Amino acid sequence: FRPEPYEDRGKWYVGYGTTCNPADYPVPLTEEEADLLLRQALVSKEKVVNDLLRKYDISITQYQFDALLSFTYTLGSQWINPEYRLCSYLIRGIHHYDEVEVVNAIATWCHQGTTVLNHLADRRLQEAYLFLYGQYDNNAADMYTYIHFKPNGGEVENKTVFFPVGRAYGQLPVPELKGKIFAGWALADGTLLTGDEIAISNLTVTAV
Repeated sequence: FRPEPYEDRGKWYVGYGTTCNPADYPVPLTEEEADLLLRQALVSKEKVVNDLLRKYDISITQYQFDALLSFTYTLGSQWINPEYRLCSYLIRGIHHYDEVEVVNAIATWCHQGTTVLNHLADRRLQEAYLFLYGQYDNNAADMYTYIHFKPNGGEVENKTVFFPVGRAYGQLPVPELKGKIFAGWALADGTLLTGDEIAISNLTVTAV
């Protein structure tokens, strides 16, 4: 709760993260006023999610709806496009996809531009676990880690991929660049990942 308007990455917010014009709030808000603002802001987000569910006759649980609403509140409705994984999974039937696939479909929305924001990654992971298991207070942010792939001029389908902590990465994506042969993903010190490493912490690698 923030009683006065505050700026974050060029946008203004107040209360419980509700977007605002700071000139409209010369006097600090009470928590009750902030709660009302939040509920009013959620109405339009609820409609966007409900419209998707009705259009494709999608049935979900209350906690799945809550996860999608939290997701939409901070991200906006840009994810509601059948070309994007989460929307596509919902339309096709979320039961067709395993945990790692669903986690990645949600957690991939963790960037500002091409930069991964760790606090957004943590929130997305928590929303993913709420969506999957109905756990409103969960430690999903400690259960997954990511590799951010920098294709170095090439193209790769997903630049940030999440992996369960304590398991081997497995097969890594292969970028494409016309006229070049891919030699591997390199850490800052030049070490190439093999995919056999155990996921422990977040990494950034560059295509060679």
